[in-house]
Amino acid sequence: GVADDKAVYAYLPRLIRYYLDQDAILPNVDTHICGEADGLAYTLDHLDDLTPGSLRHLANAVGPRAIATLRSGEQGGAKRLPAEVRADILNRVCRAGFLYVDVELQTDTALIEDLQKAASKHYQDLIVSYHFQDPVEVSDAADALEACMAVGDVGKAALPIADVEAAMSLVEFSRNQALQSKRYVLIGMGDQGIVTRALAEDLGQ
Repeated sequence: GVADDKAVYAYLPRLIRYYLDQDAILPNVDTHICGEADGLAYTLDHLDDLTPGSLRHLANAVGPRAIATLRSGEQGGAKRLPAEVRADILNRVCRAGFLYVDVELQTDTALIEDLQKAASKHYQDLIVSYHFQDPVEVSDAADALEACMAVGDVGKAALPIADVEAAMSLVEFSRNQALQSKRYVLIGMGDQGIVTRALAEDLGQ
């Protein structure tokens, strides 16, 4: 049947939840979709063979608009890589053919200038991200986003949202950013933050 198709298998729990409003009786084996940011990040975190060839193959497999990211252990990545290993992997990722490469301002500050050069030679844009672990004021998110935009092609800030009021403040801030024609991504995390993701395109992200 259609539910047994390998292309649909990873989406089955979501389909059941959407159409039947319940969870599947039998759980799926964890399946990570490399065409989605979280799935690609998980895959890169767990690949043991990150040769230039395997990275190019992965970039081709996920499509022309792919974003590659290698989360540090401090930001929820699966591995805590030595700094020189992380630098080497990110440099190879910048030559692999992804449309965007997402690096962390907190972890990769010393690498950003070289990564920017490598990415631009291969017609890729560098997203520089700042991830907050706890809810913060919009002004703190604005400062982090400005710092990211100052060194990357695209700035990105991700922060937990505690309530609807905080979500609306973030939406208003996003509207102001859009008026300045800056390239940015602003992500509200958690249930309350979903409004920022739902309105992302309308807000110029």
